[in-house]
This record gives sequence, C-alpha cells and structure tokens, in this order.
Amino acid sequence: MLARLTWREMRHGHLTRLYLGEESITDYRLLQLKYLCPSLIDIRKHTKQREEPLTGADWEWWIGDYVNGWFGFRVQAKRMNNQLTSYGTLLLNQCQTLIFATPNYMFPLYCFYNSAPYNPHVRPPLLRGCTVADATRVRTTFNPPAGTQYAAIYGISRPWHEFVCRDAGSSLAIRCRNAATDLRGNGDGVPEPLTTLPSHVTNQNVPLPIGVQGVMLINGIPG
Repeated sequence: MLARLTWREMRHGHLTRLYLGEESITDYRLLQLKYLCPSLIDIRKHTKQREEPLTGADWEWWIGDYVNGWFGFRVQAKRMNNQLTSYGTLLLNQCQTLIFATPNYMFPLYCFYNSAPYNPHVRPPLLRGCTVADATRVRTTFNPPAGTQYAAIYGISRPWHEFVCRDAGSSLAIRCRNAATDLRGNGDGVPEPLTTLPSHVTNQNVPLPIGVQGVMLINGIPG
C-alpha cells in the first residue's frame, strides 16, 4: 500500500512539478505506518534537524519482539530526482560514512523512493515505490559508465515489504536477518539479532546517536 502510494505521489509530482522531498516522504510514510499499526509501531523523532553527515543515516529501524530478539538497521533515505531518472543526491562519501559509522551489531541500509514517468504502454511496478539495498553493495555502483547507476541499484534492491512478508513461521528478527543476507548476497558481516535493545531505543532520556534523526521500532508481539 505505502510503496504504491509513494510511486504515485512521486509520479504526480513529476507531472505537476510539485515535488516531495525525502524528509516529507519519510514523514508521511512513518505517519501512515503508525496510523495503520498503532500497537505495533513506536516512533521517536527529533524535533530539530540533526547533523546527518556524521553518520550518513537518517533513521534507525529496529524490527522484532522482546521474546525472539531484534534486528537493527541504520537507514539513509534517497528519492529519485525530479526527472525520475536517477538518484541525484546519492553521494559516495555519504555512502562510505553510512557504512563505517554503522555499529557492527546493525546493518547499513538505503531506502529508495522510486517512480517513473507515465507510460500508457507499461504497467508500473508499484511495489517498487519503496525499495531497500545494502549500502556496501550500493557503494559498488559509483563511477559506472554514464547513466547506468540507477539500473545497477535497481538490480541490487528489493521492495521493502520483503523484510517481513517472507519466511512464514520465523520471527521478525530472523526474517530481517535473512532479508539482509539476501541483499548482501551472502552472510559476510551480517549481524545476528540482539536479545536486548540499545538504551537509546528503550529510554527516552538517553540521547539518540549523533546524526540519527529518529528511531522506528516495529514490535511483532506487542505487550
């Protein structure tokens, strides 16, 4: 649902020249997730903008439950440019910062907001309105032949619903670890779920890591 909405909103923005920025899209998606699943999702967001370049990340996502553990992502969001042809604000130094600043118990992730110009002869892949990719593989797409980076990222990214809509019978944390392993192409460096959440996630009085603008917690077994 939300991926389809993202695709359509960005395409309408392209048609009307009323473009949504990355922060606006993120805020709308978080608001809608909280509205749709109020008992499963907790969101903590800074009221003032943080210094993103320090970590290369916008958000932390923690997905799991208190029984089976949690899998954590450091996430940078990127939207396609106004022409819907490439990711114009995707920078190599920012990608490297995201990778190196992500703790070894978390997974560095890009979340891409996508669309395409209207084409009456092509059925749009609406579920690719929101896709995710391993930052370490995104790093390999820089300095390619002109015009090929979008295609390269398309090939290594997956719709974001695949984090949880897979591996029936497994806990959310294990599903996320399996999805992260698929995104990386192997299990090298993919962390195991944590049994205990970091204090900055559970305690509102503990500051968020410098540069992180907010935390989203998805609890598959709400108390």
